[in-house]
This record gives sequence, C-alpha cells and structure tokens, in this order.
Amino acid sequence: MRIQLEIILKYDLEEITKALLEGDLSYLSRSITLIESTSDNHFKLGQDILEKVLDKTGNSIRIGITGPPGVGKSTLIDILGLHYCELGYRTAVLAIDPSSKVSGGSILGDKTRMTALAQHKNSYIRPTPSSGMLGGTASRTKESILLCEAAGFERIIVETVGIGQNEINIASIVDVLVMLLNPGSGDELQGIKRGILEVSDILAINKADTKDSLVNNTVLEYKNAVRILNYDKEFWRRKVIKISALDGTNLETLANAIDSFCKVSKETGFFENNRTEQESERLIEILKEEVLKKAFQNKDFEAKYNNIIERIKNKQTTAIKGVMELLNDANSGSN
Repeated sequence: MRIQLEIILKYDLEEITKALLEGDLSYLSRSITLIESTSDNHFKLGQDILEKVLDKTGNSIRIGITGPPGVGKSTLIDILGLHYCELGYRTAVLAIDPSSKVSGGSILGDKTRMTALAQHKNSYIRPTPSSGMLGGTASRTKESILLCEAAGFERIIVETVGIGQNEINIASIVDVLVMLLNPGSGDELQGIKRGILEVSDILAINKADTKDSLVNNTVLEYKNAVRILNYDKEFWRRKVIKISALDGTNLETLANAIDSFCKVSKETGFFENNRTEQESERLIEILKEEVLKKAFQNKDFEAKYNNIIERIKNKQTTAIKGVMELLNDANSGSN
C-alpha cells in the first residue's frame, strides 16, 4: 500500500508540475491550495511542486497595492490589471481577504469586485483568507507568487487587507508598493502609521474624476509628508499621483511610474539585491513559525507554557522571564 501511495504521489507531482508550467489555471489553483493547506501531506506535496518549478520563477514584476479599507483597491486593481492584460501581459491578482477572528472564514469576494479583469483571458484572480496574519498578507502569499510566475504570469498584483499598525509585511514580498488614499485625508494621515508610508514607493490619491480642489490639496499634502519621512531608496524620488479608480483618469501615469521605478531599480542593482534580502527575511520568518509549531507539539513544552501564562496572569513573573525559562528548559532537554 505504501509503495502504491508513493507511485500516486510521484505521478501527481509530475502531472501537476507539467500542467503548471504549461500555464494550466486549474493546476495553478490546486498547487496554491496545496501550499496553503494545513495538512502535512498536502503541504509537502505543494513544496515538492514549488521546488521543481523554482528555475522558472522570478520573471515577473510584483506589485503591491495597499490602502485603508474601502479606499477602492479592488476597483483600481480591476482597471490596472486589465491595462496590463491588454498590453499582452499575463496578469495574476492575489487578493488577501480579512478572516473572521471568530469563525476563521473570509469574504473571498474579489472576483465579483473585479468583473472586467476576471473575464479577460490573460488574467487569474486568487482570493486568499488572511487567516489572522498581520502584515496585510496571507502566510503563503510569497509561495503563491512563485507558483504564478512558474505558470507564466508576468505581472503579479498583491492586494492587502488594509492598513494597520503592523501591516508593512507587504513590502517584503513585492518589487514596488503603491499606496492608494482618499482625498481630504489630513486626519487620515495622522492615523496612518509611519511604517507603511515609509515603505510605499508611489502614493495614489483616488477620486480625481470628481475634479474637486480637495484632490489637488491632498496631493500637495502628501508630497510634503513624503519629504520628511524616512525612505531607504536613494535612487527614487517618490511619486504622488492623483488618479481615478472609477474612470481610469491618470491610470497610464500610474502604470508608467510603476514601470519607471522597476527600470531604475534594476539599473541600480537594487531590484535583485532586494529580492535576495526578501528571501533571507522569509527564511527567518518561516524558521520562527516552524520552531513555534514544533515546540507546541511537545506536551511538556505546552504544559510549561500554560504554567507561565498563569503566573503572568497572577503577576508572579514577566513575559521575558517566561521566555528565558522556556529556552533554558529546551536547552537542558537537548543536552
């Protein structure tokens, strides 16, 4: 039985890999599902598929779209993605939906919000639950990007859940980050965390179709703001563009800014260096994730952890002291 299972898995691996490299969308979806699965067997097969196609990855432009909830991210992606599709680029959208903290479920309604793009032959839209992940992305978004690249997609757009205190992880998986904002965001500017503004490469002020002076005033406000905020890319002067996600006003200006950023980024060597650094950060991120996962599979560790939580609750110790105890126990147990 074990030999038969190994034959089936090997056959499935070869079949899925071949179809994936041919750009078969059903097999791309299956591969992403395997990558996202909490089943150890499925996850392993997903990793085996990814490993086999790695040499076909890395040939896309990875674009992040972030902004406050309800600002029009999906509407912008619909017209931006369609713009790329009509230029002949195969375009994938990885749309991260917020997960319920109660049920763990998500809306997963992006195909209904991106109606024009969803119907184009060069497009692929994959909604994914955030599963409570901070950073505005899902835990396997990076791996999903690689699978899309292996399937031949040349433009990959990642839409985040929204902006929050820790939601700057998006910058660690994309090549260029666009932040979409509403006009009249003076108060909003105060509420948006510096972190996400400091890693955004292009700021787009929505609703240019209204011809309202408020749009121009907001553009000036953000141009002043980006001058005083930290930004680590010396080769690029950040753009603040007014656009309309509704009727496409200045869409080409935004697309040109994205292309220009990536062109200069490649010429300076930042593009490849940044991707290498992203992989290093991803390695550490997964290492932390797996170490914690393995630790909680140990009943003694879990019991000790629960004991420390109870002592913290009763003000008998601190979280830092608790971590030191857990590490000391782990070290003594390994000797």
